Amino acid sequence: MKPVTQADIARAAGVTTATVSMALRNHAAIPEATRARIRAVADRLGYRPDPQLSKLMSYMRARRPSAAATPLALLTFHDESSPWRSASFLRRLHSGILRAAAALGYRVEEFWTRQPGMDAARLSGVLRTRGIEGAIAMPFGHAPRGRLETDISEISCIGIGHSVSEPDVHRVAPDQFRAAMLAFERLRALGYRRIGFALNAVADERTAHQFLAAYLYHLHVVPREQRLPLLVLRTMEPPRFFAWMRACRPDAVACNQINPLNWLTAAGVKLPDELGFAVLDRSPGITTASGVDQQMEEVGAAAVEQLVGLIRRGDRGAPEHPRTVLIEPRWVDGDTTRKIEGGAPSGSPRPRGVSAGGDGPRRSRRPASGSRRRGSA
Repeated sequence: MKPVTQADIARAAGVTTATVSMALRNHAAIPEATRARIRAVADRLGYRPDPQLSKLMSYMRARRPSAAATPLALLTFHDESSPWRSASFLRRLHSGILRAAAALGYRVEEFWTRQPGMDAARLSGVLRTRGIEGAIAMPFGHAPRGRLETDISEISCIGIGHSVSEPDVHRVAPDQFRAAMLAFERLRALGYRRIGFALNAVADERTAHQFLAAYLYHLHVVPREQRLPLLVLRTMEPPRFFAWMRACRPDAVACNQINPLNWLTAAGVKLPDELGFAVLDRSPGITTASGVDQQMEEVGAAAVEQLVGLIRRGDRGAPEHPRTVLIEPRWVDGDTTRKIEGGAPSGSPRPRGVSAGGDGPRRSRRPASGSRRRGSA
């Protein structure tokens, strides 16, 4: 039997072949009623897409000149536009997004949702008027998680990370549970046993508590004497961090922020001789510390690849069965950890210039030259 073509559907439905092609891709330019009618005709005739033709069309779209490239919307939610200019992980995401979009024949346009005078209705209208078929929702800046107010019923949408709590969307995220587990595993492999975890609560909420879940599992599997209390703060500040250090005496610290490393260095702690440190979001060129690279460029690239797939399949609006693609992290050895020979240190040093009753780093007036300060907290 001769296969049913889009031309057959067009004749049966009384429309053009171009209209059939757009309707079967669920293109917003075709009214919903017309799309439904054409899909019904296609089903009645027994139409099945030709995978080789679909592959050819994907190749042809990817070969479009950049000047005629189809735009993809990049929705940003920070108090300033182009937030990647001031945040390294967003800069890496943005770089991956641009790279993948160019490779697939698309260009990227930022739509700043918090721009003065911009509301959800206006933004939805702008996207419709501009003929935008797909949008990537960047991580939120004003809140850990929240609702995406923009109407996505007529476009394809991918969320990066877990910021968008409503509506349910397909998303791409770094595997942050695995990132934290990888840090704990590598620290233990190096010989550290009393591993403390300092966690920014806002960042943990933004990541759907993946870091917290990993540490709770870590506590479940290590011996009781090696289980240290978790430090969770909405704002990571030196006084409470150092009070926790004195109380817990870790021989290594993992943290989802880089600030505590700077405080430890300023307080005179010799890393890695006296204390190990691992950061869970290590960015090349920003720090030489040991830690986990969450591969943000790959997260951005995967978001584009997933979005383009949705567009080409005509998958628009909030999905009935949302899917999440997780990008595997990797450990990077740096200058803040070392191999512990003969077992881990018995406990962490008191930071230089921090008294037993103090609440943060203070410079000693007369530090002992060449001394390595150790002692009880």
